[in-house]
Amino acid sequence: LVDNKTEPQKGKLFEYCDLARADKDNLPHVLILDEINRVDLSRVFGEVFSAMENRNTDIPTAVGGFKLNIPDNLYIIGTMNEIDFSLEQIDFALRRRFLWFSYGYEPDILQDIVIHKNEDQKASLSPRDIERLINAASALNNTIGATDELGKQFEIGHTFFAEVVDIYSSFKAINNKTNRIQDKLFRENGPATILWDISIKPIIEAYLGNVEEEDKKKIIDNLNNTFFKASLD
Repeated sequence: LVDNKTEPQKGKLFEYCDLARADKDNLPHVLILDEINRVDLSRVFGEVFSAMENRNTDIPTAVGGFKLNIPDNLYIIGTMNEIDFSLEQIDFALRRRFLWFSYGYEPDILQDIVIHKNEDQKASLSPRDIERLINAASALNNTIGATDELGKQFEIGHTFFAEVVDIYSSFKAINNKTNRIQDKLFRENGPATILWDISIKPIIEAYLGNVEEEDKKKIIDNLNNTFFKASLD
């Protein structure tokens, strides 16, 4: 409101465009839109579609009489979950203006995340602890990918597995003797069990929402066995 009147204002995108355009070295500037499919993109983007396609060109906006000009060095990255049902609502105006890449589960990426969290939280997990987690996560996702009712697109993401570091850190905070226990993650009723119960199992159950209960139980039991047995390798 300006003097009790509603007046249009330029949003953040205009600011980002100005910053990128003012860069004398023409370095890449990146705008990341997480879960880009969670909104009505046609309404949110509007004239942005045209400005993305016609870089360095003034595109009049429907509101405010502004002109949007997106420079070549502003890169827009959108992320989304492949199994999200709202993907069906992604229109072709968006699809044809982006390059599309699929990024699934990668053991090396999970390892990097866990090592970083381990150092950041001073969790004192050993290389063997981390190796066991990677083995368990990889075996679980391989089995998910080979399960008829699921498939590769239902693999569990890195952040789900990496939560085990936070769980273990909580264990340490409650019991300072935890650091001297050899089996830090996969001992009975330990962090890996909690991770399975509160995070991994619920999401698999959601994925199997339309599967008969008896079949669902068999699949989940098999995945559970896969996850914990692989940790022993």
